[in-house]
Amino acid sequence: EGDAETPLQVARAWRSSGRLARALPWYDRALAAGDLVALLPEVLDTTVRAGLSAEVPRRVNEVPETQWRGARRVIPVAAALVTLGLVDAARALVDTAIRALPATELPGLEPLRVLLALGSEPAVVDAAARDCAGAKGPRSRSCEMLATGLAERGRLDPALAVLDAVVADNPGAHATRATLAEVRARKGDVAGARAIALDLAADAGTPDEVRERLLRLYSRGRWPTESLEVLEALVRRPSGAPEAEVVLESVRALLRAGQTPVALARLAEWTAE
Repeated sequence: EGDAETPLQVARAWRSSGRLARALPWYDRALAAGDLVALLPEVLDTTVRAGLSAEVPRRVNEVPETQWRGARRVIPVAAALVTLGLVDAARALVDTAIRALPATELPGLEPLRVLLALGSEPAVVDAAARDCAGAKGPRSRSCEMLATGLAERGRLDPALAVLDAVVADNPGAHATRATLAEVRARKGDVAGARAIALDLAADAGTPDEVRERLLRLYSRGRWPTESLEVLEALVRRPSGAPEAEVVLESVRALLRAGQTPVALARLAEWTAE
């Protein structure tokens, strides 16, 4: 395969400057050299914003069926199409995926297929908020990925509605709760994100990969007080010792907060173990 990085950088530079039509040929080069499916939501968004919505079905159809491979690759693209108002294209994509994917992947697509049968984007989102309530297993993952696709398109309120529905009466949905915290933080609901993150940090059943997501969310220092609280909660994990990265990031947060003696004491305690 060729190197997709340079064409992608050029495409994104043109996109950020508002020269969308100039960006598209560079996106085509990046698509030819890289992962078609991973870049597709961004390319479709640029295509529509350039006033070329009629080209969207062609771009989706150009992806070989073998590249979809699983529900996790189909749903973000379908969600992007929904949020761009192209429900028919999203429906056609899901129908294609259902024909092409192995049977083990179909449970993850079925909820989205049913939702897309409803028609317009508002109807799909409203139905998702209802039908994703308490969802578990493949259905939960499908709902979460739909919400993630909505959030990536800047549709934060519909994404929150779907995520809130999934986590309702479903305390075991750790990954979805982490996504909910991330989207709430993006929307500016720092207090809401903090509350979810603290609950997850204190939950002995929270998987390590979810703890890593919380670490990434709160290691940037954007919310000094909340970051310190969540990092401290991650250090005090209810089972097992904290990861080295968690300890070091908590030390950095303490230093940023002016708590130098506490930071040095923690570092000394950790290095002595």
